[in-house]
Amino acid sequence: MKRLIVGSIEILSLVLIAIFLLMGLVGGYQAGGVLGALIGIIVSFAFSVVIFGALFILLEMSDALRAIRQLLEDQTKG
Repeated sequence: MKRLIVGSIEILSLVLIAIFLLMGLVGGYQAGGVLGALIGIIVSFAFSVVIFGALFILLEMSDALRAIRQLLEDQTKG
């Protein structure tokens, strides 16, 4: 079940990053032509890296905390 959830989060993240890049491209082009489109893509890429990077860090932290909790439970039982 966990693999299904993680897989769907990865696919959803890729789709949302593509949407962010497209929004940056279109918004930048409307605001400033070709140069605006390039700036819009760069800004939207930086924004998406920050947002989705934080999500994946939180996911990794969850796994690490679960492993630490399991290790502590094993030490108290044994």
